[in-house]
Amino acid sequence: MNIVYYKDTDSNAVPVKQFLSKYLNSLHDTNKQKEHKVKMMAKINEVFSIAANNNGIVGGQFSEPLKNCKFQAFRISDGDILNRIFYFCYYREKIVLLNAFEKPDSYDKGLKKKVEKEYIKSLEQTNIYYNKFIRNPKKYEKYK
Repeated sequence: MNIVYYKDTDSNAVPVKQFLSKYLNSLHDTNKQKEHKVKMMAKINEVFSIAANNNGIVGGQFSEPLKNCKFQAFRISDGDILNRIFYFCYYREKIVLLNAFEKPDSYDKGLKKKVEKEYIKSLEQTNIYYNKFIRNPKKYEKYK
């Protein structure tokens, strides 16, 4: 299966590509930061590769079925952060990366409602992206 980024032609945004850009090295990164970013991209690429070679199925700690959603989530931890990358399989030929969300593994008591509200908002936006892609399945960029 090919892995592709959903591209929103209304805003010209590529949500998952933009999300993953935080793992691109910059001139201001220390060697430790660069090593961490390379390690995280290797981990992300490994999860995507497993999914591509298994008809979109990763299993274990790296995937999460979502109730009442037509898409699933890759779960990729980065220290105290759990990155969720929402995706679905399109006719067994493409894994479409729709959107992403960064959820703290643990947070202060007062932040729980705020984090959950942001997560629900992210799921709603992902559902919009899903429906737009279904209406026009040519809205994508190849994953590199």
